[in-house]
Amino acid sequence: WDTKFSYSYNNNSSKQDYNNTYLTPIQLIMMGDGENKQQRHFLQLQTDVNFQIFKTVKVETGVKSSYQYYQSNADYYATANGIRTLDSSRTNAFNYKENINAIYLQASKTLGWNILLKTGVRLEQTYMNGNQTIPTDTSFLINRVDLFPYVYLSRPLFSIMGVELKTYLIYRKTISRPDYQSLNPYRKYIDEFQIETGNPNLRPQFTDNIEMNVSVDDFPLFAIGQNYTKDIFSSVTYKDKVHDYISVRTYDNLGKRKETYIRGMVGIPPGGKYFFGIGTQYNLNEYEGVYENQPLTFSRGSWQFFTFHSLRLLKETKLTLSGFMMVNEVFNFGISAAA
Repeated sequence: WDTKFSYSYNNNSSKQDYNNTYLTPIQLIMMGDGENKQQRHFLQLQTDVNFQIFKTVKVETGVKSSYQYYQSNADYYATANGIRTLDSSRTNAFNYKENINAIYLQASKTLGWNILLKTGVRLEQTYMNGNQTIPTDTSFLINRVDLFPYVYLSRPLFSIMGVELKTYLIYRKTISRPDYQSLNPYRKYIDEFQIETGNPNLRPQFTDNIEMNVSVDDFPLFAIGQNYTKDIFSSVTYKDKVHDYISVRTYDNLGKRKETYIRGMVGIPPGGKYFFGIGTQYNLNEYEGVYENQPLTFSRGSWQFFTFHSLRLLKETKLTLSGFMMVNEVFNFGISAAA
């Protein structure tokens, strides 16, 4: 029985001064300044229990709960003809509460032909409550319950030089949530023609993954699989609804993606004084979505090359080195998922 508790507190403050000079149609100087203060409290409690039943079935279960409170206050002022006044178009106040509760249960059993079956499910409740009080109320509330099943089968293949290779067949469902900064509607001033803001209507991103791999000590040497992702969220740039000469950098859900990947790796397996790995992965991404009310459909292939090395110098000291290179990789809209 293992129980963990953690608490963290973050306090950030930033100041900004800007000066805009207009030459035409009249010469004009506009000045402004702003200060943004952010505070975040985060608590997490987790307890897990492992036990056996019927002498052959191993059961793992647990509960995890996290809570965070985030507060952001931005005060902006404009200065014209030496007079400093509150800039109501940029002043903002936002607070955000998030509570995520999860309970999981998984069991494993060895079947015939030395096949290990492990299956489980996680029930997760997500509560998000954001309130913008200044300049207008753009409150949002998300209260949802999701189910995340997974199952995998594994079986030893053969041994090479005393190292056992195993094959795995895996299905899992995962979630990626937007963080509080992506949801915060606070409009950050970049310049006269560009602002940044969050999107309180951003939905979480769900991925179903199917994979077959061959591994050594849970270290994949070969893998092939597919990811099916819906409600992909990404950074986007739109025109402001009021002033079309201003660009708004924000976040939005753009659509869905099917990713097919194949990965291979060679090297010395971990466990000794020195091991290394070098490998490559090919991804084929097929997208279907909407951007600014226009269809967004395309497919694209990309490559990743990576290597890592580890040298144990002393019992508690080791030296590691890693590197990677991407070719035709896509960022933001559809980051490759293959870890």
